[in-house]
Amino acid sequence: MIYYIRNNIEGLIGFYYNQEKYYYIKNNLEDITGILDSNYNLVASYTYDSWGNIISIRDSNGLDISTNETHIANINPYRYRSYYYDIETNLYYLNSRYYNPQWGRFLNVDGIIGSNSILGNNLYNYCYNHPIGKKDLNGFAAMDLASILISGAEKTVETVFNHVNNKDINKKNSYNDVRKQQKNSNSNKNKVFHSHNNLPYRGEPGGYAKMPDGSKERWYNDDGFPSLDRHHTNHGNPKQHPYVPHDHDWGWNEDGNWKPGKGYPSPKNDNVVEKVVIVATVSYLAYTGIKWFAASILSPFTGGGSYVVAGVMP
Repeated sequence: MIYYIRNNIEGLIGFYYNQEKYYYIKNNLEDITGILDSNYNLVASYTYDSWGNIISIRDSNGLDISTNETHIANINPYRYRSYYYDIETNLYYLNSRYYNPQWGRFLNVDGIIGSNSILGNNLYNYCYNHPIGKKDLNGFAAMDLASILISGAEKTVETVFNHVNNKDINKKNSYNDVRKQQKNSNSNKNKVFHSHNNLPYRGEPGGYAKMPDGSKERWYNDDGFPSLDRHHTNHGNPKQHPYVPHDHDWGWNEDGNWKPGKGYPSPKNDNVVEKVVIVATVSYLAYTGIKWFAASILSPFTGGGSYVVAGVMP
């Protein structure tokens, strides 16, 4: 069984399979181009054409694994544009209808009639026959690439900004608030939260908790179970915990229990460097968005040549 990992910013970011955690690699159009294991090692990669036909599926050594049904790359169902891929029919499911990448068409109409363009009145077309510059999120309407890039820039800035400033994802999930919920509970049997290493074991899905003295932090998965602990202490044992701060990823142990794993050094939080990264990222994404937006405007007058020019520009 597969359990998917999502957050409030990037959406789908990974999954658990056979008690192993995997992360997705995505591009700006939300194509899933690779899979990483829990140690961030590449285990699989995908390539697609513009319409979503799968060109190749390879392992970390570059070997073709498209026919290996037991490989994690073929077990994972999310592919092009992060759509759900049905391996039996070779169709993508967009929540409202199925899309055939070989035809470049939907299998049925979406029920929304009326448009200001000829292509818009073709109820079977995908992204107005322009999959490079557009994306359809749910089978009802296509978004321009510029809008997607701007949305991606906003997500990137929010992600990095939260990391730099160590902001709580949801302040209702602070340690004191959770403890108050525990004290106000009338029945021990109905308690959702309980103490575990001085932090609540269960939290609000996608939430966060922190010790009052700041010595420990915990982030929660979408199912409310812990996903990551960060400790700002060596627990009085510098030999066993030489790194301060250090992180623990949660996962299934050999006994089948959800427990924190071995500690490893926390990512450095150099605010100056990361703020420079924010500025550079925003600048680049803004430039890219403007470039492709201009190309989409000029496309009718250049016969699509503006996209070629935009594609070769840095």
